[in-house]
Amino acid sequence: MKEIHETIQKRLQDTKWIEEQDDEFIKALRDTDAALAELSAYLYIMLNYFEQYVEAVQTSPLFAPADAPVQNDDVSDPTQTPASPLLNRAERRSKKRVTPFESQGIDNA
Repeated sequence: MKEIHETIQKRLQDTKWIEEQDDEFIKALRDTDAALAELSAYLYIMLNYFEQYVEAVQTSPLFAPADAPVQNDDVSDPTQTPASPLLNRAERRSKKRVTPFESQGIDNA
């Protein structure tokens, strides 16, 4: 395929040869050259996508053998800090809440 494309390219660069040929034939040859270039580009893209797909399937735990060790992909740390071990829920509820007015000595009555 590469040799065919190179031959067409070579002939289309030769202006003397082009002048000796029929205009319709040259147009068809240029269209064929453009189509070959476009198909080659699409084929390369499809092969690249297929390689990415194969890589994704090979690394997927869904398709791993049953005896394969499980890899933990979760590398994030916990975002919540643990509660203070000195104050459990009952102790926190038993503390009297103070409003901002009470903390300033203002009577709310």
